[in-house]
Amino acid sequence: MIRITGSAKSRLKRINFDRVKKAGLILRLALNNGGQLGLLAGKEQISDEVYREGRKKVLLIAEELAVILNGCTLDIRDTKEGRVLYMLH
Repeated sequence: MIRITGSAKSRLKRINFDRVKKAGLILRLALNNGGQLGLLAGKEQISDEVYREGRKKVLLIAEELAVILNGCTLDIRDTKEGRVLYMLH
């Protein structure tokens, strides 16, 4: 299981509210073809790890990816481009 900081959960909740407009979809952490992590909107699968901010579901992670990321922390980092989500191993 990964750890998600409070500030990262708040950011994920905001992204879900601002960008995920279709009912039943939630942000999903996924690997792209280049092996980089990214966010996309997806439906909850039975084997997903589900992360919440309060009662609101804010992030889904497929079981296979969750095993790889076990022990990592998702947090916020300030950059020149603004505040971004990042994974700390």
